[in-house]
Amino acid sequence: MTLSLLSVILIFIAATQLIYTSYFFSHFSFCLSQKKSETLLDENCPPVTVVLCFKNEAENLASHLPLLFEQDYPHKSYVLVNDHSSDQSVEVVTALLQKYPDISARLIHLENRHGKKAALKMGVHEAENNLILVTDADGQPSGNNWIKSMGACQHSENADVVLGYGPLITGPSLVSKLAQAETIMTAMNYFSFACRNLAYMGVGRNMLFKKSIFLEADNDMKGKHLVSGDDDLFINALSNKKITFCLKPESFIWSRAKATLRNFWKQKTRHISTSFHYKPIHQFWLMIYAVPMITFWPLVCCSFYFDKNISLLIILIIIKYGLQYVMQHKAISIFSRNNFTLFYPVWEMILGFYYTVMAVSMMFRRNQW
Repeated sequence: MTLSLLSVILIFIAATQLIYTSYFFSHFSFCLSQKKSETLLDENCPPVTVVLCFKNEAENLASHLPLLFEQDYPHKSYVLVNDHSSDQSVEVVTALLQKYPDISARLIHLENRHGKKAALKMGVHEAENNLILVTDADGQPSGNNWIKSMGACQHSENADVVLGYGPLITGPSLVSKLAQAETIMTAMNYFSFACRNLAYMGVGRNMLFKKSIFLEADNDMKGKHLVSGDDDLFINALSNKKITFCLKPESFIWSRAKATLRNFWKQKTRHISTSFHYKPIHQFWLMIYAVPMITFWPLVCCSFYFDKNISLLIILIIIKYGLQYVMQHKAISIFSRNNFTLFYPVWEMILGFYYTVMAVSMMFRRNQW
């Protein structure tokens, strides 16, 4: 049987995606099976400083800051950085500091309007300990062992950086479901890259690192004109450092998915704007990930219309998604509590459209909080 050029391109795209899935996602599943279970640290655990930057987060601070203060960890301190909040955030924090007088916590104020990156840098400089654990005001720890879990991962491997996971609490809206799907696949990528010693990003609401490493990397960070992207650009600036990850459920930091398209759009375009400052090797591999997702289903539709080779399309789709399920189901199950893998072909089609629209929108986006 002679294949048309369109069919050859479609097969090539599917094969490229399967190679990527095997190299990164399948290897990540292997890493998970080999990773030892860390024992929670005892009373001899090293001191950790939690750094939290906020801007107009009064409601979230009132709900989540007590959960951070009540962490079961003996040697902890907190640095809370206010970036010119105009709501009641400062009053909320002040009241909570009075409610928890035994907690070692400091509230400091960013003097100049330079956004979250400057706030984080100030918080790290003011931290009294070498181990820094960062989170956001909208982050809710799974329980009171969040610091212990992240610290145990760092201690067991003497890591310079520990990447944590930040799952979403979703609502009934399609936007929140899309946010969850995007979060799952982003996590699949940055944890898989870390397994290949190609770590390129982490999430700012759940990451532990050594203060000395952060200060060392600060001079090498790209995108200094950007006001956000501190988590991505920090990891991207590291070379020859020990970067590991923690995926124990008690180490998760939950946050609520954006319910409206406008808020989701604002958040994601801000995050994606930093990807243009990644190292070339990271941009290359992420392009290999995105292009097949963007082109596969449009090519299927074109092949169906022009070639009308239904048998080839059915066989190709079954082989492609069957192999993807086998290679990535175990890893995805870590990040998703629902049947995400069963509907993966649909989500891949939606995410492909989403990536296309987001890439175009970046030409009209200004980076901000």
